[in-house]
Amino acid sequence: MLFSKVKTELKPSINIICMANYCRSPVTEYLLKKELKGKIEISSSGLNPFPNADMDPRSRKFLEEKGIEAGIHTPRKTDIALINNSSLILALDVFVLTELNHLFKKHTNKIRLLSFLEPKLNLPDPFRMKESEYTEVMNRIEKICRNYSNEFYLIASSK
Repeated sequence: MLFSKVKTELKPSINIICMANYCRSPVTEYLLKKELKGKIEISSSGLNPFPNADMDPRSRKFLEEKGIEAGIHTPRKTDIALINNSSLILALDVFVLTELNHLFKKHTNKIRLLSFLEPKLNLPDPFRMKESEYTEVMNRIEKICRNYSNEFYLIASSK
């Protein structure tokens, strides 16, 4: 046989999804990257990406205050390729979770709410919120990332 079949294993990965990939999901992406230190691929996307070539300035400021250099962020659309290549998909709120389960019915087994381990922690879209409310949502995201990053890693690695 000239060619042998090579089984390629994808590195475990997590994709974080919010509405626009502009406020919450980029922050979650960078916070998880910091917590997991390269053990796993982490990316973010949005159901309807914000047509801006960066993240919300308040998100960037939040990350900088945490000592995280985010670099250039380009909002991207969640598509079937991202879903197929992700071991675990974390939705930022119930609306996004519902949409993902509707759009990607064959993949509902790997789609979860980011706050599924702390269900009383609400993570609303902060886009139109005042600065203090915006920061509160980001602080909640940081708490989840800090407390549950290892659980996310274990789940993604077991898929």
